[in-house]
Amino acid sequence: MNNKLSFKNLLTTQQLTHQDISLLINTAIDLKNTPLTNINAITPFPILASLFFEPSTRTRFSFESAILRLGGNYINLEQANTSSIAKGESLEDMGRVMSDYADIIVLRHPDINSMKAFSQHTTVPVINAGNGSEEHPTQALIDLMTLYEHHQRLDSLTIGFWGDLKYSRTVNSLTKTLASYSNNTFHFIATDDFQVSATCETMLTQQTCNYVKTSSLNDCLEKLDILYVTRTQTERFTKTLSEYLSPLNKDLLQNIPKNCIILHPLPRVNEMSNDIDTLANAHYFKQSQNGLYMRMALIKTLLQNE
Repeated sequence: MNNKLSFKNLLTTQQLTHQDISLLINTAIDLKNTPLTNINAITPFPILASLFFEPSTRTRFSFESAILRLGGNYINLEQANTSSIAKGESLEDMGRVMSDYADIIVLRHPDINSMKAFSQHTTVPVINAGNGSEEHPTQALIDLMTLYEHHQRLDSLTIGFWGDLKYSRTVNSLTKTLASYSNNTFHFIATDDFQVSATCETMLTQQTCNYVKTSSLNDCLEKLDILYVTRTQTERFTKTLSEYLSPLNKDLLQNIPKNCIILHPLPRVNEMSNDIDTLANAHYFKQSQNGLYMRMALIKTLLQNE
């Protein structure tokens, strides 16, 4: 297998070929199965610029942990008002300058156009860690790794997405990626206010994917290979929206198939009860753990490309 990625910057899931995904999943699983003390450091020791203009726990800390595990170090930004962006500096200029300080850059920003602007003049790899409600490509890779570990395939799957599907960048990214594999079927479970976007529907129609929209989990639960739950993205909308699905709990999942895994990108708030943690189907903490290894794989492979 070719051990190089087809891209220099990971800005969107649409850049990911099936070969890229296989390379990254295999690399991440190899890293996961290697004692951390035996992982070879990348030399010369790389520096990661961790630039987060929105709050983050798992994404930010897993990237920073990943570079440390690979023998490098990081510099970080947690709030826009501590950078020259507060003085009016453009993202284009910031990207150009940060290329002199780091070997690889991770950026999270609320503007859906931020990645294109920031990477316009960068000379080192840039990774999208979330741009508004648009995309979260590294989360999609983590989700794919978790699916593959359990089902040993990325095609011929039936996926149910539950919750806020309109504003969730993780749902957007995973749907786009899985739509490129054959015979996958999608069930979008949400109230009207939070149903999947028209853009996503158009993409699925163009790719001749089977999909169903519903507000009832019972309509599809017994058919699912994956149940992907997401919280209400209150930070993404301005008007008051009152129609939410009732929170999931263990009783509502009595008919879940034995081999169906439950995923959630976390954090969870009040959309999913803690009693679901006791189910063998619950894989969201494995999914979170996989974040470290997938991001190590991505950093390692991108820097080796260089």
